[in-house]
Amino acid sequence: MREAGRTVILRAEALRCLPVAAARRMVRHAMARVRGDLRGIDFRHIAAVMQMAAAAEGHGRLQAPGLDIYRSFDWVRLARPGNDTLANRNYQFAATVPGSFEIPGPGGVLRLELIEIKETSKTSDCVYNSELDGLDWERVSGVLELRNWRPGDRYQPVGRSAGEKIKTLFQEARIPLWERRYWPVLTDGSSIVWARRFGPAQGYAVHAGTRVALAIRDAAGEAA
Repeated sequence: MREAGRTVILRAEALRCLPVAAARRMVRHAMARVRGDLRGIDFRHIAAVMQMAAAAEGHGRLQAPGLDIYRSFDWVRLARPGNDTLANRNYQFAATVPGSFEIPGPGGVLRLELIEIKETSKTSDCVYNSELDGLDWERVSGVLELRNWRPGDRYQPVGRSAGEKIKTLFQEARIPLWERRYWPVLTDGSSIVWARRFGPAQGYAVHAGTRVALAIRDAAGEAA
């Protein structure tokens, strides 16, 4: 069981593996942690969560008094109603360079800075490493914007032969539905040039001839 604020996430497989009585107690405990009490909760609500977790795979949603409950891949999330409205989900603002930007929701911090790549460092890992994405600054044509992913968004990450819908990338990476809502992307005009986890876009990424890199440090889950 994982907790973040007034949200609890359970692993469906763990519930399936527990004795039924123990699994019910875990669900009751999770509900109480989110709600603060169990008023209005009865056996039917607990059984519905157990049924939601019973399948090896799946997506679904149900509501109980004071609770909004999602199943996505192998996770079951319990939260207070109102967490997932469009009014508190969408964001969009200019991403000035250098800059540090807190992602709304439980989204962490995105840090942008320029790094001059000298000839002597082009074979080092100062830009090419697993913790640091880079864009070729000379290929960025306008003011960058930082926003959350929206349905229909697509781009071509490095290593892909063609553009992909970000929704498809989510499914391949098994990103739960609730984690997608605040998922950050950087845009240059109408083009997505970077997305969390999936990295820079083909045509914008740092390469052997890059002279100035825009370093993107994505500290997911951290505060500014």
